[in-house]
Amino acid sequence: MGDDFKPCPFCGELSGLEIGRGTNDREGAPTWVYCTHCAAHGPWVYCSEDDAGPAVRAWNDRDQAKEVIGHLKTIDPKQCSMDTWNAVQDALEVLEQ
Repeated sequence: MGDDFKPCPFCGELSGLEIGRGTNDREGAPTWVYCTHCAAHGPWVYCSEDDAGPAVRAWNDRDQAKEVIGHLKTIDPKQCSMDTWNAVQDALEVLEQ
């Protein structure tokens, strides 16, 4: 494929990323990247059967993450559990890479 995955923007894992595919139609196969650790998935894009590169590039597109980063930075640690706060900090670390 030639495209390297970025870690999951939600849990930070890299080892559990996989390619998902729907049924082929005249435009190709709906294809996406998903995380087996936290069930996050990227946007699906049509790809040929032998090239999931467009789906990997869509997964790696962190421009979409800017809005999420802005929201995460507004979370008040006094208003959530320690586990939630730690997850927010971990997500910010991954998203800001």
